Amino acid sequence: MQFVKRASIGMKMMVFTGALFLFCTVLSAFIYWSVIEGASRREMERISGQTLSSINDGMNSQFEYIHRFAAALMMGNAFQAMVNRQNTEPSLEAQIGMERTLYNITEFSDQIEAVIFRDLNGKLYGVKRSGETIGNLILKEDAELFLEAADYKGRWDILPEALFSDSKSHISMVFDLQSITDFQEMGIVVIEISMDKLSSAFHDTLHRYDLDIKIQDSQGSVIKDFDKLPQEYEKGSCIARLAVENEGFTWEYTSATPMVRMDDAYLQSRKITLIVLAINSCVLFLGIYVIIRGFLLPLKRMVGVIDRTGEDVLVHVDLKSDTLELRQLEKAYNCMTDRIEKLLERIVAEQKNLRKMELSLLQAQINPHFLYNTLNDISALIVTDRKEQACYVVKAFSNFYRRTLSKGKDVISLREELMIVNDYLIVQGIRFESVFMVEREIDESLLEVSVPKLMLQPLVENAIYHGLRPLGHKGTLKITVKKEITGTIGVTVADDGVGMYESQIRDILNGNRESDGGQGFGLQKTIERICLYFGDTDCVELHSCPDRGTEITIHVTDFNG
Repeated sequence: MQFVKRASIGMKMMVFTGALFLFCTVLSAFIYWSVIEGASRREMERISGQTLSSINDGMNSQFEYIHRFAAALMMGNAFQAMVNRQNTEPSLEAQIGMERTLYNITEFSDQIEAVIFRDLNGKLYGVKRSGETIGNLILKEDAELFLEAADYKGRWDILPEALFSDSKSHISMVFDLQSITDFQEMGIVVIEISMDKLSSAFHDTLHRYDLDIKIQDSQGSVIKDFDKLPQEYEKGSCIARLAVENEGFTWEYTSATPMVRMDDAYLQSRKITLIVLAINSCVLFLGIYVIIRGFLLPLKRMVGVIDRTGEDVLVHVDLKSDTLELRQLEKAYNCMTDRIEKLLERIVAEQKNLRKMELSLLQAQINPHFLYNTLNDISALIVTDRKEQACYVVKAFSNFYRRTLSKGKDVISLREELMIVNDYLIVQGIRFESVFMVEREIDESLLEVSVPKLMLQPLVENAIYHGLRPLGHKGTLKITVKKEITGTIGVTVADDGVGMYESQIRDILNGNRESDGGQGFGLQKTIERICLYFGDTDCVELHSCPDRGTEITIHVTDFNG
């Protein structure tokens, strides 16, 4: 679950859509199987009902044929004459004739196992299919009890029992025999029929539909049981029931059909349906994928543009989509980038103006400091009655200020900056002649690079006042201009004066004026102004050790500010 929460919107859409698609597919398949199984079961029940009705009609027809044939033989003049003779003057000849007629009935159908006739005097005549006479084997009491269950009344009735044969596999057809002359009752006929052989008449029908049937009468007595055990039909079978009320009997049919039979019957339709469902699922999944992809590709393009915008590049986005919402998003984003670009241009212009104002302010802070020191030096010359030197210094000082004006420019060439330093050194050299001497190592080919005005003069001033004057003897001031390995121009002002401690250097670079008593104010402001001009806090290096001097190097880039 955490993976899904942290996943991209595309992954989330695919996961949730796939889950929904799978759920709908499974649900559709389940509903389909339920519907098709219910429909199949109902169809099988309908077919089973029709089959049972057909079997009942066939069995009824078989009973009718047997009844008609038996009635036709027993209502013949010869048989009825023998019956009348036996009722008045019994004879062996008449008995044999009657039994022969009964035997002829058994030969009508192999389903007939025995025929029994009971006359009005209660005498029994019976013949089995094998030709054995059975009239003398039947007890009169059994016959009376057996016949009490029949209600034939001129038609015929079916009893789920047999008088002589095995009652589990035989049934009895019972009807009365009437005289053809006066239609008076002459006796009762019982025809015992084998259910096994009767079932063989509709065996092909049962086999065709893989049916197994059970037959019961209205009293619940089993006439024919299932061929298989009942528990075999408890699961996975279609059970159908049919109650039929015939003229001579009422039976209830129960059929059992294995569901495998139903599955076989609908297997082809299921295969076709599954194929159609699979094709629809694939088409649906492909459609969902195309829709999601068409929605996500423009968003990925926008994310890519936003990533490039994060690299300080403002890029317009083209989502290449006809979707209304995505076009509105594209328009809104491009308008936003235009406004941001204009805002950045305005901020850059304001920063340039601000930097120019800061440079001017820093320079204004440094100029009075230098002016104070120089006027102080001229005053000292006049006081010491060195008028010619004072005049010379005033002239050099005027040249110095003429060059520093630079027609109002804040940026001059390095050559002009060195000329300002030379004028300044002339002024300082008259007063501190015994304090320092100057060495120069300058590459003339590098002097046309642009630098901020008064970049070197405060450094030279700091070296003289705070490095060489406290030394107590004459020191050396060295100015170097050379090409560096990195491609920048190294401008170095070095002295071998008293130097500074690490804490003093740190205070100067950090702008802490109170720790050094304000002595490094000009140096600190100069370094700050140089870094602001070149836009790099590492463009100035300051190295110093106590009693070993100080070295300040400016890494000048050829930047026309």
